[in-house]
Amino acid sequence: MNSASGWEIDKTIRYASNNLVHDVHEHNIDLKANHIFLVGEASYATSTDDDEPGVEYLMASRFIKNLNLLMRKSSDPILVHLKTCGGSWQEGMAIYDAIKSCPNPLTILAYAEARSMSSIILQASDKRVMMPHAKFMFHQGSVTQTGTVKEFLTEAEQCKMEDTIMIGIYTEAME
Repeated sequence: MNSASGWEIDKTIRYASNNLVHDVHEHNIDLKANHIFLVGEASYATSTDDDEPGVEYLMASRFIKNLNLLMRKSSDPILVHLKTCGGSWQEGMAIYDAIKSCPNPLTILAYAEARSMSSIILQASDKRVMMPHAKFMFHQGSVTQTGTVKEFLTEAEQCKMEDTIMIGIYTEAME
């Protein structure tokens, strides 16, 4: 075998193995194993490098796309690796709704913590697994509001509605 063909074979092998690594690290999906990684990305933290990234628009968009890819691929079970703190109510509920509407059997494996919005996302799965040292926490959301009195009152009503939805989700999961 000459060195040129040896190089081409080596290049092909490296591309094939790196494709999986690329998909997992860049797109948070392992198509072969039917795994999705629902993780906070440090580059999306909003204020300092020490901030814990949470559920936000890009995470929700990527997750919904990945879930749809796996649903179209087969009806095989899907494993979601969850490692994120809380985050946006709206984006978390988009993830929750996507999981609830998934026809595939879906398990969520929680690492480190399932707290705040990530604890709600966890409830959407068919099976929930917490790693031995993971922590679970739920609470009422926090809100800050500026604007007119009408905007303030509207936000307060929205928060009351979200609290009712949250309690309903936890109650349904316990039953």
